[in-house]
Amino acid sequence: MRTRQTTRGALLGIAVLMVGAVCGFAAPAAAQEWTLVGWNNLGMHCMDADFSLFAILPPFNTFHAQLIDPQGRLVGDPAAAGITVTYEGVADPDGSRNTTSIGKTNFWRYAPGLFGTALPENAGVAGFAMPGPGNAALPMRYDAASGWFIAEGVPITPYDDAGRKNYYPLMRLVARDRNGVVLTHTDIVLPVSDELSCKGCHGSGSDAAARPASGWASTPMRSATSASTCCNCTTTATSARRATRTRSRSAATVRSACSRAPRRTSRRRCAPPVMPPRRCPAVASPASHR
Repeated sequence: MRTRQTTRGALLGIAVLMVGAVCGFAAPAAAQEWTLVGWNNLGMHCMDADFSLFAILPPFNTFHAQLIDPQGRLVGDPAAAGITVTYEGVADPDGSRNTTSIGKTNFWRYAPGLFGTALPENAGVAGFAMPGPGNAALPMRYDAASGWFIAEGVPITPYDDAGRKNYYPLMRLVARDRNGVVLTHTDIVLPVSDELSCKGCHGSGSDAAARPASGWASTPMRSATSASTCCNCTTTATSARRATRTRSRSAATVRSACSRAPRRTSRRRCAPPVMPPRRCPAVASPASHR
């Protein structure tokens, strides 16, 4: 009797599954994993290559992260859940890893005069630092108002730990529970450049990927015969002719004024103003610029 009931129960269960499949009933989904989403806040962070004279941009790279639990809900109170998110350097597929900025820039040498504060090497102006030679996992800060984790102003440079140029280094973001167990991780790109110029990638004739649909547009350069560098400025043949005409007009104006002066002042000696000659080197021939 019990065997018949068990058989009937099994057959009934199979029938329910078959009906569910036909009618579109979904079976319970398996538990999902934790998901960590990270991103850099700019397409390209730029920094000065040299800080000895002045500064436009310090090394300053900012990135964010959001954590989603296995139920698909955004983690909104990580402190209560005992969850932390950290960042650390990680090698890219070519083996390039960027964990420290020490010895890669003179930013920290001139930071007191430029930004009014002395910073330890590897530390950024916003309080976040590079992981360092030991590649320590450094904490991101949770911003409750925005609902994300943030690391602001990390002073990464476009040179990896081997001294090779790499404008797209990777950083690994890791989420851990209160016991330090890794929940999940993700790798993000921290784009950085010290060129401070768009023409390297977007100048006419530079990178084919940046070529506009209508083609490159170029502005012809002036010939070397029409301009020369003089007294830290650029003077042209046209400017020289204008200066000559201006001096001639000034002298003629003074002579005309003297000729029209009243008789009682006719004894005054009027002379054209003396303008000091401007000594400029001869215009270089085109051959010298080739």
